[in-house]
Amino acid sequence: MPQDGSQNYYYPPGTRGIPDETIESPAYNNFLDDLVGNDLNIARPIHRGGTGATTADQALINLGAEKATQLVANYDSHVWLPGSFRSAAGATAAPVADHAFAGIVYLGEPFTSPPTNANVVVSARDLDDTVVPSRVYVREKKANVWGAWTVIDATTLPFPPGGGLDATTILAAIQELAVEKADITYVDGEITELKAYVDLEDVDLQNQITALDTEKADITYVNSVTSLSYDGLAFLGLQTNGSFIVNQDRNVAIPNTVSGLVTITDGWKALHGTNFSNSTIDYSSMGMNLYTHRPYAAPPVLAAGDAVYVYTAIEGFRFARMGWGDMFPMSFDRYPITVSFLARHTRAGVYCVAVRHPALTASYVATYTQNVADVEQYHALTIPIEATLQWERGVNPAVQIVFTIAAGTNFIGNANAWNSGNKLTVAGAINAAQTTSDRFRLRGVMVNMGTVAPTADRLPYILRPHDEELRLCQRYFQTTVPASGGTIVGSGMVNSATAAWFYHRFAVPMRVPPTLNGSSPAPGNYNALVGASVFNASAIAILTPSTEGTAIALTSAGMTPGQAALLQAATFNVPTLKFDASM
Repeated sequence: MPQDGSQNYYYPPGTRGIPDETIESPAYNNFLDDLVGNDLNIARPIHRGGTGATTADQALINLGAEKATQLVANYDSHVWLPGSFRSAAGATAAPVADHAFAGIVYLGEPFTSPPTNANVVVSARDLDDTVVPSRVYVREKKANVWGAWTVIDATTLPFPPGGGLDATTILAAIQELAVEKADITYVDGEITELKAYVDLEDVDLQNQITALDTEKADITYVNSVTSLSYDGLAFLGLQTNGSFIVNQDRNVAIPNTVSGLVTITDGWKALHGTNFSNSTIDYSSMGMNLYTHRPYAAPPVLAAGDAVYVYTAIEGFRFARMGWGDMFPMSFDRYPITVSFLARHTRAGVYCVAVRHPALTASYVATYTQNVADVEQYHALTIPIEATLQWERGVNPAVQIVFTIAAGTNFIGNANAWNSGNKLTVAGAINAAQTTSDRFRLRGVMVNMGTVAPTADRLPYILRPHDEELRLCQRYFQTTVPASGGTIVGSGMVNSATAAWFYHRFAVPMRVPPTLNGSSPAPGNYNALVGASVFNASAIAILTPSTEGTAIALTSAGMTPGQAALLQAATFNVPTLKFDASM
């Protein structure tokens, strides 16, 4: 008899022998036939030590097991069992044609016989890839519909795995999690240590960062208050005087109405329109001053070649770590920049910030929108890497950040893209210099490495304090500021009856040997103090300046050569000596 409903075997009736009785051949043969046909040559049930199957795949299904190294010839039609797989080069619908693959397959459904394969996830590693470790491709089937292959590598992997953050790298993900400072150590291109500056009590944030650790880096958390992270971001800011708080050459609230290219404050210049532009730095709040452009006369109709803008330049030494240009072939050596700022303009509409090469050979025109007239808004614009040109890495300007007030059609470029030539605006952008009532206001400008930018309420936390900003500004421009009448600004000796030479050491080393700019001391402004005698200067000049200091030549009459001398400011409000190494 066959196995019963419980798959238990019972021998046929009449099979058992009786002592001292003859075994009947029909009964014996019937037993053997039944044993071989109904038990030994059919699938043995699982509860009796078998698999309940006559094929290997069915046995795996019955046992709920996974299949190892199943061979795939066609990725579209293969009947997938959970487990590992392999495919030779040339398999149909493989992620990369003519490449061999090995990987893992997951079923998102009950394990049935045969498998329905309605919901499948296939993860395939490219065995012929030249990258080590090789790329992994993922394909998913949902409700019987296959999706496309997606490569999972450092450029596409969402963080944490499975998504949730708009980031494709550990650093970008950390920045999105509002960790403003993180130190990452690379060895041979691999992350070996990640140091995130967060509050140790913020366990949830630590858990999120840990989920980013796909490179198996050692993560260290440094106990700190929130402001410490902002201090680091401020220290690394590429901009100079973005808060407009350093004004060595012009007092706050003093209008500048000179036409053409003018210096409006430390680190910032403006291209003024002819006979109508007025730039002013005004006191503001939150440790920032406010730049305002206001026409003092009716501006003419904007011609194709006209432009009005304000800009700052970034020195090559400061910008070199961005890795832009053709000298850095490895992508991980390059970083975008993010420009953030507060704007308040009279006219609502689209405005532009241009990031341009100092040679005016390329420019990226980013757009932002003033949604409501005369209401301050915060903006953060990320500028992608430019990898084809040569960008300065020394003392010359590397890049200019241009805030366009008005620009004619000659300067129209493609929005949010790199353009050839000097492009400052886009079609339809606002002309913010049309009438005398127009106001273009700007403050709190930050230029940071990567995609990081503070939120609007945290902007004051990352502005450098005045003393630090002043030292940075003095690399490009310094003045002698007499504290009172009689202030000594240099020491030296009388060189001839008509000339005394003095040495003036700069407060900080300057970018390049400076020129003497804008100072024409009248007789009596500066004196040569020689013993008890005072000789009024008729002229002042500098000789052989270096980045550390300069000789100052004072012209007078009646002096005795060889005597020691001091350069003295006659009164408090004398014209200052201005040493200019600006860009």
